[in-house]
Amino acid sequence: MNVTPQLLSAFIPFETLSAADVDRLVEASSTLKLAKGAFVFKRGKSLDQLYYLIKGEIDLVDSQFKSLSLSAPAKAYLEPLNGWDMISSVSAVVKSDALLLVVERAAFDSVLAWSETCKTFTGKSEEAPTVKDDTVLPEQQGAGPFDGDTDWMMSLLQSPLFYRVPAANIQQLFSLFDIQNVQADEIIIRENERGDYFYVIERGGAIVMDKQQQILAALQPGQYFGEEALVGQTTRNATVKMLTPGRLMRLNKDSFLELLQSPSQRFVNIAQLAMISGDKCILDVRLPLERRHGSVGDSASLPLGSLRKQMPLLDQSRIYVVADDAGQRASVAAQLLTQAGFDTYILKDSQLLHAH
Repeated sequence: MNVTPQLLSAFIPFETLSAADVDRLVEASSTLKLAKGAFVFKRGKSLDQLYYLIKGEIDLVDSQFKSLSLSAPAKAYLEPLNGWDMISSVSAVVKSDALLLVVERAAFDSVLAWSETCKTFTGKSEEAPTVKDDTVLPEQQGAGPFDGDTDWMMSLLQSPLFYRVPAANIQQLFSLFDIQNVQADEIIIRENERGDYFYVIERGGAIVMDKQQQILAALQPGQYFGEEALVGQTTRNATVKMLTPGRLMRLNKDSFLELLQSPSQRFVNIAQLAMISGDKCILDVRLPLERRHGSVGDSASLPLGSLRKQMPLLDQSRIYVVADDAGQRASVAAQLLTQAGFDTYILKDSQLLHAH
């Protein structure tokens, strides 16, 4: 049986994704037939796939040997049999011949990271700040940052993104930037394309647009774009088009990750977290349905798609610790918070603290 978009969309959370996102996951999905008595997976094992029941009967057996019987399609179980955690708390045993949908977790994580990151820009499920069509942009005023007088390097260095980057890295970074001369109306990056570069505007002005050509933001010298696709290892979540002729400085993905992104993100384990003084808040940037199967105790739910909208409400004096159970979404969230000037960490092995 082939996996189709219709089949995938029958399960959670795929029914909430765009057609393009579902198509991406179809390529990373397959079906699996198992006979009565076979194990689908065993409790306590780390699983790289999500398993959904299409047909047949399955028993889920916990550590106390209590079992929950599930059948499909009459009583379809629409969430993963193994839950959302990497390590399953139950074993799954086939009670009658079964057909399963198997989705690669890495692909699922990547698509969810892209989808949620896209929401932070487009506001498709949340209201996001936008630039109206009649907004007077700087180059229309006849003066300002688009006239080339701004020192783009100084503006970039004043960004919180660079606060934790060692001086040696900064020197090396600037030596690795490539110059790209651009024209008015030139498309620099397109939504849904793979990301290979991080860009900084040296001269000129650009706009960020969604697929409906709605203007989401205006960019000027010293401002940067393209980093979220590199951090989340996803496709571009918006299109960037030049408003004026200008010049961009671009940095390839490997250099960005090694010299800029890596030193700007800080990781702590559970023991180290207790040693950090200050008012700490653990953030869970997964979807609410994922939290139902387990989350870090006392963590605050703030899905990645809502993060940009909620940032103005966050307390700058607090330390924000992003639980790594969100996979690539945790990296994107930490990057966004760091860029906004928040004191941010990523908590490693956060699933060990899950309260079910």
